[in-house]
Amino acid sequence: MVPSFFTPCALAGASKFRLKRLVPLLLLPLAACAYDPFRAFDPTGATNYLPTAMDANLFAYAGIEVPLGDNIALVTEGDQTQSVELRLFPGQPLKNNGVRAELVVDFPYREGETVLTTWQMKFVGPFPYDEKNRWWVVSQWHDQPDRTLGQTWDGFPANSPPVLLAFGYTNSNRVLGLSYGPQNAPVGFFPILEDTWYSLSAKIVWSRGGSGSMELKVSPGNITLRANGANMLNAFQHYFKAGMYRHKEIDTLNRVRVRNIGMYKV
Repeated sequence: MVPSFFTPCALAGASKFRLKRLVPLLLLPLAACAYDPFRAFDPTGATNYLPTAMDANLFAYAGIEVPLGDNIALVTEGDQTQSVELRLFPGQPLKNNGVRAELVVDFPYREGETVLTTWQMKFVGPFPYDEKNRWWVVSQWHDQPDRTLGQTWDGFPANSPPVLLAFGYTNSNRVLGLSYGPQNAPVGFFPILEDTWYSLSAKIVWSRGGSGSMELKVSPGNITLRANGANMLNAFQHYFKAGMYRHKEIDTLNRVRVRNIGMYKV
């Protein structure tokens, strides 16, 4: 079955692209409904999870985006380290008009600067896949209003995240696929296993022009994916999200664990 991912916003059309050497066609989410991801955060609740999820220097820029307490938990691994578990389940309420459970970091930087983002993820088994292979985002960098110009979310256009990792299933493998740039160009994808911690690092030179670039490294697997060109939709910092955000009709229980989020200018 050819994997396909459809636009997460009902008001926007889908787009298609070809993925080299992997599958003939993927449809990744190419538009998202515009909203303020920090609007409904509970700062008191967030402080219960942020110290486990990320470096202390990010607390001032971070929050959680979940509809219920059942969507998030602190868990202890077999080696006694802790992580934040994000859960999606059938019939859960929508959050900001979507089925999601995500950590958000609005790390400050300017166009032209290079930012290294590091994080770890585990896809807790059993981790059912969607037989229809509808869109399912697990990490993303999303545009937002330029606060230096006085812009707000009121009237801000609905755009797709210009950089994202999406979950899918192909050739009997669970996979993560990277798309990059304003047109969500395919970069590649790689297989993942349940109950395995993956360490990811994304070094991004942020730009609306040709000087932009990204290098994604993933281990285990010794994966390196690279892309070049524009990766910003406006000149303001794009916020980072890790967790799950998926098609509203996917009705399985899925759990992702996240820890050790770090963001640094390099």
